[in-house]
Amino acid sequence: MGINLRDIKPSSCTLTGLNGALEQMIGMICLPVYAGGVTRTVKFSVIQAKAPFNAILGTPWLHSMKAIPSTYHQFIKFPGRDGTIQTIRGDQKAARELLITMVKMQQSLSLINSVVKLTRKIHPQEEEILEIPLDESDTSKIVCIRAFLSDEMHSKIVYFLKTNALTFAWSTSEMKGIDPAITSQELNADPTFKPIRQKRRKLGPERSKVLNDEVDRLLEASFITE
Repeated sequence: MGINLRDIKPSSCTLTGLNGALEQMIGMICLPVYAGGVTRTVKFSVIQAKAPFNAILGTPWLHSMKAIPSTYHQFIKFPGRDGTIQTIRGDQKAARELLITMVKMQQSLSLINSVVKLTRKIHPQEEEILEIPLDESDTSKIVCIRAFLSDEMHSKIVYFLKTNALTFAWSTSEMKGIDPAITSQELNADPTFKPIRQKRRKLGPERSKVLNDEVDRLLEASFITE
């Protein structure tokens, strides 16, 4: 665009782009904008990013021009120097190409971000986790905490966990359910309707075995009763 970078006033602010991503500003610059015989000085925020356009004229420029935009008709109208109404029409072909380019750029950026997230994913190492037995008589009751904690924080966490060890459910049979005062589920059935008994569905041997095993597991955990 032929702009001298020395004219940019540095800034450390961040902007939210059209794709929702945060962009770090390079700085601010004031440039003259000529439209329909009228020139206005507009302050632009400069960022280093790939975009299919050079600049975005927002509400401050529209207010200074006393312009009325119409996104449906793809034009804006504003009073000119001599008082006549000036019209700037958009190019629908160019707008369509711009939209297609923006969609492709957003797809490529999302793909790059997903790859970066996968490559930067850090898995905790085994030595970073400590196993803390809550009950010396039962070695199965173990919780894990971070290894690199201060001595004070380590002691507080271990004391808190051991003091509240009874609040943990170590098996399904110890899960007593949720108090109906907190939440409950009911069937939204009309009591005036006559109940209909469905026909028994026959299952294959494999499905029947899976179903019986699940019922036995629920009976053992006292989740259901006969």
